Amino acid sequence: MTHNIIKTKNYLLVVDDSKIKQNDFYYGVADGSIKPFIEIADENTVKIVTWQLNVIGKSPNKKIAAHLPLNNSPVLEGVPLLPPLEDEQSLQQPKMPVAFECEDEYVHDDTVPYPKTLGTHPKTVVNNQCQTVLVGKYIY
Repeated sequence: MTHNIIKTKNYLLVVDDSKIKQNDFYYGVADGSIKPFIEIADENTVKIVTWQLNVIGKSPNKKIAAHLPLNNSPVLEGVPLLPPLEDEQSLQQPKMPVAFECEDEYVHDDTVPYPKTLGTHPKTVVNNQCQTVLVGKYIY
């Protein structure tokens, strides 16, 4: 599956439209902010979310599905990493990744005596810092 990359000053991001849940990080499309989501059940928040859904049809925020810290920025805890760029200098040159093609792997139901595939999800590995990293390649 191919995902477009959003480049900010401090991160390369892969975002998606899936539901943002407690402790997920999200990208604010309107202002370019990157924040952890903490559910606030006050009345004003409910009004804002209801307005966003009714007026523009969806929340203007996108869940961060994967990231690559730039400029010594911190890792977003709990968010999978993108693999390192082959040449860190490529960020300074015009050739910059525009997308990331993630390998998918099948999810199997091991609770039944016969092979049953439930679908696919992004393939990941764990690096030597015990961080989850997506498997795939950058598209330039």
